[in-house]
Amino acid sequence: MKVVIRILIGALLALGINGMSAAHPTFAAATVSGCPTSESALQTDITNAGAGGTVTFNCSTATTITFGSTITISNTVTLDGSTSRGRVTLDGGGATQMFVVNSGVTVYLTALTLSSGHAFTYDGTYSGDCGGAIFNYGAVTVTNSTFSGNHADSGGAVCSSGTVTVFNSTFSGQRSDQFGGAIGNDVNGTVTITTSTFSGNSAGSYGGAIFNEGNMTVLNSTFSTNLSASGTSGGGDYGGAILNNNNATLQLGGTVISSSPGGPAFRSARSPTLGTTSYPMAIALVAGRVTSRAPARVSTPTVYGTMAVLPRLSLSSRAARPSIRSRRRIPYRA
Repeated sequence: MKVVIRILIGALLALGINGMSAAHPTFAAATVSGCPTSESALQTDITNAGAGGTVTFNCSTATTITFGSTITISNTVTLDGSTSRGRVTLDGGGATQMFVVNSGVTVYLTALTLSSGHAFTYDGTYSGDCGGAIFNYGAVTVTNSTFSGNHADSGGAVCSSGTVTVFNSTFSGQRSDQFGGAIGNDVNGTVTITTSTFSGNSAGSYGGAIFNEGNMTVLNSTFSTNLSASGTSGGGDYGGAILNNNNATLQLGGTVISSSPGGPAFRSARSPTLGTTSYPMAIALVAGRVTSRAPARVSTPTVYGTMAVLPRLSLSSRAARPSIRSRRRIPYRA
């Protein structure tokens, strides 16, 4: 009898110990409301919100949250500033990339300003020097938000190898040393932009506002005074606003691209679709001159709606060769 009791006690103790060792803290999806004033406080709120949760900013006055290190987001989360009385700004301080979004994770950013992000960490990782505000491996949805003054080697504000959706947002004053002054979309990425504005962005090499290597749709948006610096020194055709790279897919509808200093604002190495049945071209993207060094590479674009000819805009069939993943400067050759 004593033996049986001892066996039962031992089994119960073993179960208890195993249960204790297997237990891990978990956070059910929740809404966390408040006004975090530091990056560490925001990180705590994101953790407490749990997978699928929401961080609702509730600041009585304009609030800037300065980042001293990058927050890696590993669970789906919403960061929502739409009900805050004071505008919330997430600020990289000119020295820090703000977010890395992991694969399989969705991040929703609503009514926020992301400014002064900085990505120049040459540590052998893709994300280290790409995307001044955000590097995305998963999915990011941006609504009613502003990106300003972010800077990276490529993808001044956002660099993506996943899915990015942008609605009713503004990108102004972003800068990259190489590709994509505001957004860099790599060969694995898909970007959809609707009712948004890109102005005053610049790239040291290609795509003053956007450098696209993957799939991209831009609808009812406006591009103005964006600059590809290589366009000024290299004679143009480097995509002051948009450069659509080899084998990339680009559809533009209801979108206005105005002049860019130093060269054509729009350049595609593959024939784009201009307009859709739902978003016909209200104004044209192709100007009076069409440059071509390899005409067989680009066919006549598919056009829905009426195109108008505007100055200093052209569709170039001169193929692009660099890659946002190359992580080094590649001389342009047609």
